[in-house]
Amino acid sequence: MTRRATATVLGIAAVVAAAWWWGFGPGHAAPGARRGTIAFDWRGTFNGRAVLAARVSWCPVTRIGVLDAIAADTGVEIVFYEQDSLSAVIHPVVGSSTNAAMPRPGATVAFRWSPGNDSLEGFKSGTGTASLRWTGGMLSGTANAHLQAATGFDTLRFFATFDRLPVTATAAGCN
Repeated sequence: MTRRATATVLGIAAVVAAAWWWGFGPGHAAPGARRGTIAFDWRGTFNGRAVLAARVSWCPVTRIGVLDAIAADTGVEIVFYEQDSLSAVIHPVVGSSTNAAMPRPGATVAFRWSPGNDSLEGFKSGTGTASLRWTGGMLSGTANAHLQAATGFDTLRFFATFDRLPVTATAAGCN
């Protein structure tokens, strides 16, 4: 292995370890989810918490899994980019880009809610980690991410747990 390749691998490992510590280290306990839900909280200029029914769609053609949960004006979407299939590993959370440029495994997070002033606030992923595990044939896991406002300069820390979500394989072509 060349020096550059070794440095790249060590750099990626350091980023993943730091992101894991940032999300799971002392001082933060992720919210708990019940079966079939995602529980999440956010902290920053705005703070809040929600528990929503969730589901996961899997596209074997693009090797992309989409966890989504929406109720009224609150919603979250976590997209998992895989090498082969939904894998029980840590997925680095990265900013939005084209699907071809996404690391695999990797993830993106999008979040929206209405803070009650007749507006809708939207945030997208910057950095963090998401991890998956299989529980009785269903998907469970966590996500910890730093989110950036879709417009403006606000940032949030986003923490989530999801428990035993059904996974539905979508049709050929997958949109």
